[in-house]
Amino acid sequence: MHKFTVFTLLFSSMVILVMADLVLNNYWGADFAASSHIQEEETENSTTQISRNTAGLLNENGDEMTTGTPIDTEETSTSSEERSDETLTAQNLEELSSFEEFATAPESSSSEDFSSATITSELISTLNFSEPSLETDWYDGLIFGFWDTEEAFKEDTVFYHKLFDGPDYVGSIYELETSTETKAFEAYQTLRGLAETSISGTMNETNSYGDASFYFNHSTKTNSVFLVFQKNNLVYCFEYTPSYHSSIRSLTEAL
Repeated sequence: MHKFTVFTLLFSSMVILVMADLVLNNYWGADFAASSHIQEEETENSTTQISRNTAGLLNENGDEMTTGTPIDTEETSTSSEERSDETLTAQNLEELSSFEEFATAPESSSSEDFSSATITSELISTLNFSEPSLETDWYDGLIFGFWDTEEAFKEDTVFYHKLFDGPDYVGSIYELETSTETKAFEAYQTLRGLAETSISGTMNETNSYGDASFYFNHSTKTNSVFLVFQKNNLVYCFEYTPSYHSSIRSLTEAL
């Protein structure tokens, strides 16, 4: 009886252990399988997302980038900014160039119309000069550089000529153009009055040229001849080197 009881207890214990093992295997096995399946799906989804993000990307050599190739967003941004700066710089330079071109545009040539002048390059080329050349401009309000006539001659046209013979400077000529002979004589009288009252020299009226003329003997500029004469509606004021007296005389006779 005692042996049977021991056997029964052992057999019952074995049955309980076997049943417990089966229950545990069924429960833990199903849970582990489900967990493994979830992890596999997450891995597949992650791989698919990475593939999509890297698809179509090329490296600097033009080859398709792998998932391990990093994208330098800072470099890309810098390159874009540099291209933008280059574009703005080019536009600014173009605008600046256009502005400078506009600001330095030459004035109308109508303001430099010397066509009414009687002393011309064509005229002096026929006279007693070796290599004559002439430069013409507007006078600055001073006759001979020391008689201020800007107010007196404001309604008249006054040309300023510089005469050269080759490299040599012959002298300067002021050509005063008025509307009538009467006004020309009035202008002559104005210059005559300046010569008479000048403290820089003396006047010598000879009337040897044109309708009326005088010389002015400057007290310090002794190497220059100053001659003023009126002819018709014009008044001429010559300042020249004495060695060219004969050539200047031929010019006065041609006027």
